[in-house]
Amino acid sequence: VLISNLSKDSLNILDFGGSSNPAISYLIKTCKQNFLSTVIENKFFVEKFQNKIPAEYKDILQYKDSFKDLNFDTYDICYFGSTIQYIENYEEILKRVFQSQIKYIVITETFFNYTNQDFFVSTIQDNPQYLANRFFSYDKLMKLFKDNNFKCIFENKRTSKNHRHKTINFSEYSIFDLIFKKN
Repeated sequence: VLISNLSKDSLNILDFGGSSNPAISYLIKTCKQNFLSTVIENKFFVEKFQNKIPAEYKDILQYKDSFKDLNFDTYDICYFGSTIQYIENYEEILKRVFQSQIKYIVITETFFNYTNQDFFVSTIQDNPQYLANRFFSYDKLMKLFKDNNFKCIFENKRTSKNHRHKTINFSEYSIFDLIFKKN
């Protein structure tokens, strides 16, 4: 919905954790714009997948194992598709985004709690077996974005009934999709 409402003919997307199914794989099928995308993934994934990019994406998609050398000003959108809660140095990334010319930040399928502090839960995965999952404080993250001149222009809140924890009541957190726009 965001992309189809933008008047730009081409968009450059910085995608954190896009894996083998990056955001542009959906966008090029449904939107009229031209796309470029850089996906930031872990080094292991990049080494294994870099040579397996489908031919139709070779000119518009690149994988990197670090964001540190990127010029954030070349991107229009920064996308965290259910990934920001797993990124240890997310504050460093957001600082770079806030200081850049990036106009939109999209966060999808991310857990937020209703306290004034972030907290962590363990997620069971195949490899590694346990992965820390940050449940962001909704109010704290919203304040961070507001303080850095980004306004929430879209919010979709979903129930957490299907994501239960032994010690946390599901009414204390929800899954959100958020779109922020630079003022």
